[in-house]
Amino acid sequence: KPKLPLAKSLSSLVSRLSPYMTLQQVSYVLHLRPCSHWQPFDLKRLRYVYSIKKKVDEIKESYGGLSFMPQSFFVSIFLGEATRSSLRAASARNDCEAETRTLPRHCP
Repeated sequence: KPKLPLAKSLSSLVSRLSPYMTLQQVSYVLHLRPCSHWQPFDLKRLRYVYSIKKKVDEIKESYGGLSFMPQSFFVSIFLGEATRSSLRAASARNDCEAETRTLPRHCP
């Protein structure tokens, strides 16, 4: 139901899959729901992926011919992997911060 916020697991899943979506798909997903329906980290990631895909699309316009087609394919794979790596790094950082918050504090 579009009036209800997304479940955390669905919000996370869509943001993790976004590097593998087309620019049009990411745009559609972003405009489908209000910002308040997404988890903050997932919305930030979706916007980041959208901005990268938009830049790639702008660069793609200046290339021409079939000879450049494989290059855009490999660039999209590279961007997908780079974005996925950034998610792993951010998740590790969040896990580390969560562990730090749960550690007992020693008072001097």
